[in-house]
Amino acid sequence: IGAILGEISEYEFNKGRPLLSALVITKGGEEGDGFFKLCETLGFGDWKKNKRDVGFSSMRMNECYAFWQNENNYKKYRDD
Repeated sequence: IGAILGEISEYEFNKGRPLLSALVITKGGEEGDGFFKLCETLGFGDWKKNKRDVGFSSMRMNECYAFWQNENNYKKYRDD
């Protein structure tokens, strides 16, 4: 499932939208290494540093919430 989530997030990123896979957490309650490695590939910085930074994950999650709770964004992109 990680590869599929990565493809979805990369697609969203290339469209200028937040990384949806930020909302997917492991049983332990955090994003897996694959998420952070994808972020590094997309230019967000060193994956190990971002994994240690609790604020990094929270920021990515909040970006998703804010973007998709915006009625205009939802209407514009819901079928994309």
